[in-house]
Amino acid sequence: MTGTWMLAIALGLLGACGKDAAPPSAGSVTPTRKPCDYLARADAEAALELALPGTTETEGTGECNYHSAEFYGVTFATGTWEGVTQSANTGGQNHPAVPVTGIGDEALSQGSHLYVRKGERGLVVSLNGPAVDADRAKAIDRARGLAIKILTKM
Repeated sequence: MTGTWMLAIALGLLGACGKDAAPPSAGSVTPTRKPCDYLARADAEAALELALPGTTETEGTGECNYHSAEFYGVTFATGTWEGVTQSANTGGQNHPAVPVTGIGDEALSQGSHLYVRKGERGLVVSLNGPAVDADRAKAIDRARGLAIKILTKM
């Protein structure tokens, strides 16, 4: 994943800071979830067919990256749908957005990135590694499987 793409996600999702959870009701505590709590490392490793011992987690942007020393990995970020789609539009993608059916309220793929909306929330999932780099359809299919797991926790 290029630095430009990661920066685009960060900038797009920064606007979503503070919008991740519903406002607390009187006397309740707002639940907090760290980005990597949405997906188990083992699921990311199975999708990529690689061990991913490294973790980079950025709570401010809702981003989690399970990665190898060779910079292969699974990256995903949660935030508002508006923030996620802004990252898609500013991420330097050279691929048109293609609708994806059967997941979330709305989904689209762009290159090897999958964007999914659930209500006002959104997520983006991207895989990078030898098992998926040569086959975008395989990458999107595996990203879809991971997104389904993440959506159950959103």
